[in-house]
Amino acid sequence: MTWLKFLAVTIIYFGICETIERALVRAGGGDIYRAKFGWRLFWWFCIGGSAANILEQLLGRSGGGKQLPVWLLILVFLGLVLAWPRTVIVDSSGLSSVSLFGIRRRFIPWPEVATITSDWEEENLFWKLQAIWKFTGTRIIVLSRTGTHIEHTIFVRKQGQFLDDLRRYAPKQVFAPGIYDWHPAS
Repeated sequence: MTWLKFLAVTIIYFGICETIERALVRAGGGDIYRAKFGWRLFWWFCIGGSAANILEQLLGRSGGGKQLPVWLLILVFLGLVLAWPRTVIVDSSGLSSVSLFGIRRRFIPWPEVATITSDWEEENLFWKLQAIWKFTGTRIIVLSRTGTHIEHTIFVRKQGQFLDDLRRYAPKQVFAPGIYDWHPAS
């Protein structure tokens, strides 16, 4: 696989999916909290690389040598698409979370919010089964009375603004102790 083909597939795929997601998510309005740009770019390069490898192997243009089986590359591709960080949307009617580029949606109306808690989160970036980077921070978890939960994780931007939005719409008694007055460093 040449780097030019990999880059072309990634850029085309990135452009199409970002445009579709932006159109579908922005149609709902409200304050939008997407994954950080670096994470989206990392995800797109991984998805683009697996898509380019699948296409090259299916078209018989692979360069020989050791290669992963096509079925494994397809599983990696699908896993990356399904594990894409969710976009969180806050508006006056409630809290939404969308994935798969705006298609799968979770919604919690403000009167249905049961608790708002936080949890420490650690994620590792691996290279050849060795952790090369550790990302740490807090995630904010909003749980409804029906069991639906929406999370603002370390992969998503503007945690302080997200908490300000929650304070604006949710009553103070649903916040876990200490969260209502907490202001994360941005």
